[in-house]
Amino acid sequence: MTTSAISFLQASGKPFRQYETEVDGVDFSSIDIGTYFAEQMGMPGERVYKSLMASAQGTLVMGLIPVTRKISLKNLANAIDKKKATMVP
Repeated sequence: MTTSAISFLQASGKPFRQYETEVDGVDFSSIDIGTYFAEQMGMPGERVYKSLMASAQGTLVMGLIPVTRKISLKNLANAIDKKKATMVP
């Protein structure tokens, strides 16, 4: 599956590895999804990244952060000289 994060990494020319894992029967409502996938890959959560899409006053912006972290929408907006950002549904 090609996501916007995968496209970005491919365009960068930097080496990366994509993993796939089984999700059938997993109740994601009661666990931290990022930590689950990091564990499935046998990697620490600080080395596994998630991509988050936001809209900052009409400008789409992507944050790429470790699965163990939470993103600050205010900081994300400030990074592109905007005042406010909201997650894209």
